[in-house]
Amino acid sequence: LSPDGTRLVYVVNVADGKSQLAIRALDRPEATLLSGTEGALNPFFSPDGQWVAFFAPGKLKKVAITGGAAIDLCDTRSLPPGGSWGEDGSIVVALAARSPLSRLPSSGGAPQPVTQLDERNAEQSHRWPQVLPEGKAVLFTAGVYGAIEETGSIVVQSLRDGNRKVLRRGAYYGRYLPSGHLVYIQQGKLFAVRFDPGKWETGGAP
Repeated sequence: LSPDGTRLVYVVNVADGKSQLAIRALDRPEATLLSGTEGALNPFFSPDGQWVAFFAPGKLKKVAITGGAAIDLCDTRSLPPGGSWGEDGSIVVALAARSPLSRLPSSGGAPQPVTQLDERNAEQSHRWPQVLPEGKAVLFTAGVYGAIEETGSIVVQSLRDGNRKVLRRGAYYGRYLPSGHLVYIQQGKLFAVRFDPGKWETGGAP
């Protein structure tokens, strides 16, 4: 869903069995295929809603919502589990299924490590990042590869000094909503809890 809530981008399977991105304005019934997005997975919008970043085989790319050629941003490995485009113009991304998070400019470039796997807690994967408002911190799921639903923890980490805090254990796919809530999945159910993204504090019963 675009930041202003007016458009939806999603993955469709086309005639030859490959995936491609489709975009639809929510006040219209028709969707349009975005050219140059063959093989695309896990799309996410730029903060201004004018670009969509996505993963294609071996690459992170971006394309304008109005169409045109897709632009390569960096190389990736295996099936990268998600990325997020921050307000400061940088992208935080999981470059592989078994990896910490990295950051790179939205114009492209060499990714730089952002997180480190916590071996004390047997972390093997950091995935589904979301850069929080003002770009000071990133929300993500940490856990054991292949068992993320059972071992996952919702974590928030500063993008400035690397400090981190576990918000929920036994949960995964955390997302901050503009309403001031953290939503996440736990034991097959979707939960919401009050969340202050500045203080990293949750409040009230989920």
